[in-house]
Amino acid sequence: MELTKARMNRKVDIAMELSTKTTSIESLKSAIEAGIEAWETAGREVVRLVDIDRMSLEEIATAAKSDYITENVLAQFERIGRQQVMPKLLVMDFPASRHLQRMPMSEQQRLLDGSVELLVIRDNGTDTLNVRSRDLTKDQCKQVFSKDGVRSLGAQRAFIEDRRKKIPCSTATPSWQIKSGKVIFNSACELTRQELAVILAQMS
Repeated sequence: MELTKARMNRKVDIAMELSTKTTSIESLKSAIEAGIEAWETAGREVVRLVDIDRMSLEEIATAAKSDYITENVLAQFERIGRQQVMPKLLVMDFPASRHLQRMPMSEQQRLLDGSVELLVIRDNGTDTLNVRSRDLTKDQCKQVFSKDGVRSLGAQRAFIEDRRKKIPCSTATPSWQIKSGKVIFNSACELTRQELAVILAQMS
């Protein structure tokens, strides 16, 4: 009887703990979302001060009398206010996020949760993979994105060939390779979540 009561009490404690965590996570999510909405409001105010009150960013920063309201910060808020960048991109840390920020708003919206074509050169030819923008590694971002936007497959191939010419030949064995549908690890290595996603994409 006592054992049954103890188990019931433990279940109640676990349920209360899960409920508390869920409430905290929801509060965190709401706070971040409210912060992003506040950024949009701040962006509109910066644009109004610049366009209607004819103030420069330097003048706004001086008048604000705040250590964290600098010209650089105001420049970012002006971009938000002019709908040149999605606020959520400024708080995201996946490698492609900084490349998306330079694109037109329509492209930012399309690629944030979308995918891009990634050219993969193999010994027996080439493959084209559709990889989510969020899953691209830093090196893949250099291949896929230029300062003007997303590179075509032809432009990606030219980028790869150009980089090969600049990199000295090496006989080092890669840490891993895909062969006959299997991943072969040639040496101990660490993989990021994005690199794992790419491996799975190449195996599919």
